[in-house]
Amino acid sequence: MEANNNKFIRKCISESLLELMKTQDFNDISITEITTKAGVSRMAYYRNYTNKEDILNDYMTELIEDFKENRKQYEDSVYLRYLLTFNFFKDHKDFLISMEKSNLSIIILNKINEYMTVFYPDYADNIEDRYSIFILSGAIYNTCKMWIMNGLKETPEEIAQIFVNKMFK
Repeated sequence: MEANNNKFIRKCISESLLELMKTQDFNDISITEITTKAGVSRMAYYRNYTNKEDILNDYMTELIEDFKENRKQYEDSVYLRYLLTFNFFKDHKDFLISMEKSNLSIIILNKINEYMTVFYPDYADNIEDRYSIFILSGAIYNTCKMWIMNGLKETPEEIAQIFVNKMFK
């Protein structure tokens, strides 16, 4: 029961921070503003987080966990895996734009790197494979960043096809 309550509190806190980031600079947002908007105490905040960046890390981890579950059904198709990836980033574009505006997009890249090393554990065996994982992570991150910052003019299908053609052919 307490785990569910804690999860609910974390969700309220993260949603409040994300909402505040739409109108304020990340560095100007106070813990008091977050807790007031979330309707939680400072004690509840500090029980779950050390700083505001922890909230974003936690939120990004939740997003990645959901993504990992959805990705399992596309193991057999490289194109469909990346179509899912670009649809995922499109669905969360407001979050990504807020992170970019706040100069915090490194959190996104770090989570992609973390996810890739967990998803491809066999690639940790030699240096060439490890580099290839980080090359792929950077390509995903930068492609999504450019696509979103350019206003999502291409469809996810077009971006996935471009990505697959350039990375895997």
